[in-house]
Amino acid sequence: MVLGDGVQSAAAIAVLNTVIAPLRPPVTRPPGLCSVAERQHGESPVPGQGLNSEREFEVRVVLDDGQAVVVLTGEIDLAALPEVRAGFADAFARGPAPVAVDLASVAYFGSGGIRALLEATHTASELGVPMRISAASETVRRVLALTGAERLLRPP
Repeated sequence: MVLGDGVQSAAAIAVLNTVIAPLRPPVTRPPGLCSVAERQHGESPVPGQGLNSEREFEVRVVLDDGQAVVVLTGEIDLAALPEVRAGFADAFARGPAPVAVDLASVAYFGSGGIRALLEATHTASELGVPMRISAASETVRRVLALTGAERLLRPP
């Protein structure tokens, strides 16, 4: 925060940090995920890329009982957006089958994740493809509730 004279308030920043910190719990690295630094050295490549060595994510599309399931894991932020978009494009390319989104293993859900979900919802509507969130972590449910995005993602 900036005060009227342009001086940053350490107290205001401390308050913001205490509010934001609980929304971003520490992430334990699931098998197969690695940091950007590890990827650069050729150790354990994954399809996603985080903002720095502390951020990891994975995007997979699997078929389950006639529907495409977009499975997101780890930390979904703006750096993940291109891969998340590609995952949804892959799911929609599989035809008119319903699309489910599994967010159960998402530890951090930033604006990139919200944007990807809203874009996918719009695309699903245009294509006439049913889309739903099949599972969501507490972190994701909290972010969707705080931003009001949950109202836009509810089935009609």
